[in-house]
Amino acid sequence: ALYLDSSLSINDGIKLYSSNSNYNSLGLSVCSAGDINNDGLNDVAISSLNNLNGGIIFILFGNNTLDNIDLKLLTPSQGVSIIGDSWSYSGYSIDGVGDVNGDGIDDIIIGSMPYKDIYLTQYAYILYGRNQSLYDKASISTLSPNSYAIIMNGGIIVSGIGDITNVGINETLVIDYKPN
Repeated sequence: ALYLDSSLSINDGIKLYSSNSNYNSLGLSVCSAGDINNDGLNDVAISSLNNLNGGIIFILFGNNTLDNIDLKLLTPSQGVSIIGDSWSYSGYSIDGVGDVNGDGIDDIIIGSMPYKDIYLTQYAYILYGRNQSLYDKASISTLSPNSYAIIMNGGIIVSGIGDITNVGINETLVIDYKPN
């Protein structure tokens, strides 16, 4: 079991917490990331908005031992953190999408919601999985173009929906929201 609660012991599951007070709303969105680092173990993604009006996504790698994790001190062997653009609330919605780029490795989709003006363009990012190593404290804006895909004009709600077109590659659902 995976718990986001400071009162639990290791016998109750893994305790995830952050000693960084900027990570308010930790656990805003949580999903299975499949096996995004292709090591044979399933991984999990957890998002948090922060006081800087951005968002951060923590991808925790599956392992065979239970240890509490301070996300502020996340090591490359435990997982990675992906920092969204300061305006974006990246991670407002996240989901494992399976393999969408056809390389045999699971990927995730990261939704965003502009914090100042809902009428700004919303983005969703599909972060491609990689063999063994991913990204160490990367920022979405500095990732190499072959690391992700951008879906513009949508992203508040994102979801992996499987291969509904039966072409051998998973599809995603991306919802845009603009009030009347």
